[in-house]
Amino acid sequence: MTDLTHDDVDNMLTQTTDENVRETLLEVKSLLVAFDSETDAGLQEQMMVKIRDLNSVLQHELSGAGHDFDDYVNDGVFHKE
Repeated sequence: MTDLTHDDVDNMLTQTTDENVRETLLEVKSLLVAFDSETDAGLQEQMMVKIRDLNSVLQHELSGAGHDFDDYVNDGVFHKE
């Protein structure tokens, strides 16, 4: 799985109007900002676990919103494990 970057999240935000997906993406974006400013490696690892968990949530939400998950893979944002 490729980790999400700020640009990835911004690109996905422009691709969807589904409110659940947008809320999840905004949560990821918030975690990425916190991750960038955190210096404690243990806390960074906890944040990465949460971001990866949210990636799974996004996959589920996108499929539930009638989107083919592959529509969002074209930029290499996500890769199925």
